[in-house]
Amino acid sequence: RFYGAGDDLPKFCKLASDLELNVDFRDATREPWEAMKDFACFVVPSRIEGLPVAILEALAMNIPVVASDLPGMVEFNQLAQARGYSGFVHLAKTEDPQDFAAVISRVLEDGTNQNSSAYINDYYNPEKHCSDLISIYKEMCR
Repeated sequence: RFYGAGDDLPKFCKLASDLELNVDFRDATREPWEAMKDFACFVVPSRIEGLPVAILEALAMNIPVVASDLPGMVEFNQLAQARGYSGFVHLAKTEDPQDFAAVISRVLEDGTNQNSSAYINDYYNPEKHCSDLISIYKEMCR
């Protein structure tokens, strides 16, 4: 299932049709939590993103994430490990479709349920993040 819109959508629809793939293309949604509740895996093959909010949302729902091995994703996993958690984002080589396919297959075959929501709630929930930022600003203004 693919959610979203944009200039490339017709190209993706044609590609799926040409390859005779059954792809469920859907419009962008204002309720990602509802859309994501049945996801077996969340894939982000980005070439430039640091740490997309969508990845945090997926991890908050314990959905396994496969993403490009960009510095931000590597750092995210390293930080989680330094805090005593596992690296929750399964990394694939950037712009390597075969590696992405292999990592996605491993994630789907593994079927283990990660507890990424605890980590996200401990370190990335919006209230805590805002509170931490306010503390930093107050300290800087002293």
